[in-house]
Amino acid sequence: MPANVKVDAFPDRVFHGKLAKIGILPDGQSAQLNPDLKMYKCELECDFSDVVIRPGMSCDVELVKDSFEKVMYCPMQCVTRIDGVPHVYVRVGDEWTPRKVEVGLDNNRMIHLVSGVSVGDTIMMAPPVKESNEPSAATPGAENLQKEPPLRRRPHPVRQKTQPQ
Repeated sequence: MPANVKVDAFPDRVFHGKLAKIGILPDGQSAQLNPDLKMYKCELECDFSDVVIRPGMSCDVELVKDSFEKVMYCPMQCVTRIDGVPHVYVRVGDEWTPRKVEVGLDNNRMIHLVSGVSVGDTIMMAPPVKESNEPSAATPGAENLQKEPPLRRRPHPVRQKTQPQ
């Protein structure tokens, strides 16, 4: 699996390598800090022949599972599941309507929209919240609260990104 390595000591450089080995068992020391987090020791093969890398230097490693040249993507929170099927809310005129989409890979921040939307469509950042005009019986004194105007969500345009292969 290809890897991109950014060493903090060389902020303007990206080194390319590949994942050579993944540990069989999770690292026991990381479990002491957060028992829900499983960290595995990995080894990378990378060419650092033109720079001096020393033990203890910090770096960020990005493992590249797949890359695409032209994709449409949006933030993860824009996609909601209705009856188990992914949808986004798209502005059609003055209304927000759910539209079924096909999704691809994600990186826990952005998700690939394979089909269902077009470049230039405006999608909502999160599903709309249904308003209730009735005060809740569980909230004492709710009937005395002043009515606030409903919050409005900012639309998020779908962007097209080009990535080198």
